[in-house]
Amino acid sequence: MWMWTMTTCLNVFCCLFIGDNQFLHWLTYGFIFAMLFCIMIQMIYLNKALDTFNTAVVTPTYYVCFTTFVVVASSILYKVRFKTFLVVIC
Repeated sequence: MWMWTMTTCLNVFCCLFIGDNQFLHWLTYGFIFAMLFCIMIQMIYLNKALDTFNTAVVTPTYYVCFTTFVVVASSILYKVRFKTFLVVIC
């Protein structure tokens, strides 16, 4: 879900501030709906996790998962080749 939220936020930003009036296209509303849906699902499961587990366990796990999915989604978005990326890291 984290990856979808970040991707849809980027798409909504691009639709709103780049080019012509994008509210005339149905795809803009689809992006906004997808973004709101993913944020809602994230908040539901985050609240369930905080009810079940300690905050000291949930917060780092959430942070690591979110950061990992943002890096993966950004690399896909900017077409970074994983083979080249791994060579640079190693």
